[in-house]
Amino acid sequence: MSHIWCHINTKTRTPVNAVWMNWFIGACLDLLMFGGVAIDAIFSLGAIGSFISFTFPTLLRITYARNTFVPGPWNMGKWTYFCGWYAVGFVLLMIPILNFPQFRGKNLTPQLMNWTCLVYYGAMFLALAWYFIYAHKIFKGPKSNITDSVIPNYEEIEEQVEPVEKIAEQETEAKTTGHVSLNSVDATSSDNLSKKNSEFIKKEEV
Repeated sequence: MSHIWCHINTKTRTPVNAVWMNWFIGACLDLLMFGGVAIDAIFSLGAIGSFISFTFPTLLRITYARNTFVPGPWNMGKWTYFCGWYAVGFVLLMIPILNFPQFRGKNLTPQLMNWTCLVYYGAMFLALAWYFIYAHKIFKGPKSNITDSVIPNYEEIEEQVEPVEKIAEQETEAKTTGHVSLNSVDATSSDNLSKKNSEFIKKEEV
């Protein structure tokens, strides 16, 4: 039935069917607020689910993609692996804690039990079982929809910015010395800037 949920509406260009199904499931879960223990179990898995979903990309970054990951213009540099392993270690510590009940011994009742272990890991077990039984035959993802043409080349951008900065410095120097004329500007830098801008625009149009 996945073809129904992935259908894109021709007017809104959005997966309307999937949005309505998501709303319906959320509305059904809201009805559990009258059940006490049931809604507590749903809410309790929010933290552990978020921790796990946020940490997996970090773990893959510092292990599997250690030598292939291309960092963006802002990154943590030499602190990347230290912070990454620190984050993973923190989550490994918190996961068991978030599964503990608030009470123990005779004070622990079904109403006070932390059902995260059943709700979350039960759902994960069913999902993994479904994947190995059948879904692995039809699931071919995840597939990247990002190509090299849409990934900015930061080195090329920096090369284009350098002539602009040089011209600005020369303008400032000329004004400081009392010469407001731009004759002192390096003509070669200006020509190179125009040439690079033209090449960049043509590349973007392609």
